[in-house]
Amino acid sequence: MEEKRYFTKKEMYRIPLGDFPFMVVSYGIGSAISAAIVVARGGLYNHWMWLYRPKRLASQGAMYKEVKLHEYLSAHSLNLWTNINWTPKQKARIIGWIRKDLARPWYQRVYDFVGCTSQLGGKWTKWIQIPGWDYCSEGGNWDYLARIDKEYKLKRPTPAERNQWLSDNYDRGYRCYGRYRPD
Repeated sequence: MEEKRYFTKKEMYRIPLGDFPFMVVSYGIGSAISAAIVVARGGLYNHWMWLYRPKRLASQGAMYKEVKLHEYLSAHSLNLWTNINWTPKQKARIIGWIRKDLARPWYQRVYDFVGCTSQLGGKWTKWIQIPGWDYCSEGGNWDYLARIDKEYKLKRPTPAERNQWLSDNYDRGYRCYGRYRPD
């Protein structure tokens, strides 16, 4: 796979079907909330999600749901990750898990505001959360990466920690498929 540096908006819509799914870290440009998360938690990114099919993301906002890609392309920088060693069967399993979780009842897809807020206190409060609820990068209920990669051991990571882990595991097949930044 040839690594691509930056995609245009048009190219984001033309990613080949066989290349899906992608892990995505993002930063909301101009958003005070995004900036506050980055300052409080470190790194360059404030959100984690999956681009699991053309033009569709699985994203944890107030609720874990499918979001149209164009909603992120106007004001978010995106970093798309893949693993060149994943087989078509492994990719299909991830996509299947995402679809299954998107179909869960609403009360099982609600955002864990308590857990996210507890991150601000560092190691002393990081454990506080509402059982069964998650925030975007935590993914306890939908941490597909941990299911597919037994070496993945991060617990309640920030988007920046996930991005760093992917960068650090280049030798295991993780690659930045491409980046996107609005014009």
